[in-house]
Amino acid sequence: MEELLLKLLQLVLIIAVSLITKFLCSFLSEKCKEIVATVKNRKTRALLSQALDAVSKAVAYVNQTYVDELKKSDAFSRENQEEAFRRAAEAAKSLMTEEVVNYIDFEYGEFSGWLTAQVEAEVRAQKDSFAVPIGVNEDQEGVFEITGRKE
Repeated sequence: MEELLLKLLQLVLIIAVSLITKFLCSFLSEKCKEIVATVKNRKTRALLSQALDAVSKAVAYVNQTYVDELKKSDAFSRENQEEAFRRAAEAAKSLMTEEVVNYIDFEYGEFSGWLTAQVEAEVRAQKDSFAVPIGVNEDQEGVFEITGRKE
């Protein structure tokens, strides 16, 4: 009788260990999937943030160095507008890493189409924004703050 109970106990333990192992493996597998998804989302956010920051900086740079001078001299033509766009797109791409460009190309199908849309959107956003003076520094240069859209 003792032997039978011992064998029965062994059988129950084997089944219990098997079930616990299966549950633990499933649990760990799900946790790994969650971690991978989190890492991928962080990576995606970081890559897109880098890309959008590059576009914003490039558009602002071209506006300050090229467009503003043309507008002052009243020489802003359709050809100059196209040149400003080309310069902004080239500057934005030069600020992006190869990894960012490859990611956008893979996720959105075509980097140049994505870049065109983003540059145009950023030009509009910067054009619609306005700055108001909030102070003057020691060199008597104005300090400005972007406060919203033109009404």
